[in-house]
Amino acid sequence: MRIPWEEVKKHTPCFLIDKELLRRNLEEFQKGILQYWGKGMVAYSCKTNSLPWILNYVKDLGAYLEVVSDTEYALAKKIGCEDNHIVFNGPTKGKEAFFLALRSGAYVNIDSKRELRWLKEYDKLGEKAGVGVRVNFDLEAVCPEESLTEGGGNRFGYNVENKDFEQVVKEIQSLTNISLTGLHMHTNSKTRSFQVFEELSKKVCSLAAQYDLTLDFIDMGGSFFVKKGEFHKIHEYIKRISDILRQSFCPQKTLLILEPGSALISTPVKFLTKVLDVKDTNKHRFVVTDGGRMYIDPFMRKTSHVYKLFTQSSKKKEEQIICGHTCMEVDRLMTLKGEREMGEGDLILYDLTGGYTMSLNPLFIEYFPNVFVENGGEYEQVREKWGLEEYLQKNVYGQDREEE
Repeated sequence: MRIPWEEVKKHTPCFLIDKELLRRNLEEFQKGILQYWGKGMVAYSCKTNSLPWILNYVKDLGAYLEVVSDTEYALAKKIGCEDNHIVFNGPTKGKEAFFLALRSGAYVNIDSKRELRWLKEYDKLGEKAGVGVRVNFDLEAVCPEESLTEGGGNRFGYNVENKDFEQVVKEIQSLTNISLTGLHMHTNSKTRSFQVFEELSKKVCSLAAQYDLTLDFIDMGGSFFVKKGEFHKIHEYIKRISDILRQSFCPQKTLLILEPGSALISTPVKFLTKVLDVKDTNKHRFVVTDGGRMYIDPFMRKTSHVYKLFTQSSKKKEEQIICGHTCMEVDRLMTLKGEREMGEGDLILYDLTGGYTMSLNPLFIEYFPNVFVENGGEYEQVREKWGLEEYLQKNVYGQDREEE
């Protein structure tokens, strides 16, 4: 059932998804791959925002799903994704799901020693399968100061410098029924610059030449960044990747996989929250709202947001500290300077809140909030706010034992 904006405002806190913007974001990725490479696909990163409605929507628009756990694999299948439209990554796969993915034609990228052992077991079953290998190399050496670990290195994949990658390649090549069919290059970086992706592309080419690899797919991972309203610039990433890869690979023979997460889902999602109270102390004015900081800043890093105020007040206030609903002093979302005075019942709408927010929302004091999808000025509720029934599901507590 579709409802108007005035009704949505009664259901704060809530996330609002712009259906049309999400579609356009995905299409820009798809158009870029088609224009600059040809044979390729977008595998949406489920972990970034695993709301079932989102997964189903991008799936229906032609996206594959990238998962990093057995649970996410099961979720992808539950919402109707075919196994051969799933990219299975991550270092903590379970053996049963790992075998299922190999058998069912999923794109599997191995990332741990035990997966290599499992490949040897699977090889003895006599069933043909292909796998990709996640590459770990010293990105800092070619892109100084890009490491998120301040030079501490990337913990994912098989390292090139210490010869782990070489050993994995040799062991897979020694198997009878398993083929090394792809390389997975996903690497996070501080700036997510074009240069990072150029260096990743160069590394694919050099490794393929060094180890005589014929690749069915190249998975460049995610960690792209474009500003809202400038999403066409995603084409620049794809062009630079493609220009380098074309020096060593044929687009007609090698599939290009991109795994956008935040780049795809951050801009289409907003978060609406209501002012519950205003309190003055001898130091500050605190504006208490019904949506906490961890709803839209789960990593607790942001000091400002893109926002819109809904208030009838025209009076300006020198400083207002916007706080959340929890009983934690750190639950402070932002500080408004010289903005209109906020009062009880006023609304704050935060933009760019789709990446890692819903997936990392806590069950702390309050439970998961409502989610609405905006389409043509009207809204459809795609998740109801969690209440006691949802929170208590599968729990055992005193009342249950007394009834027994």
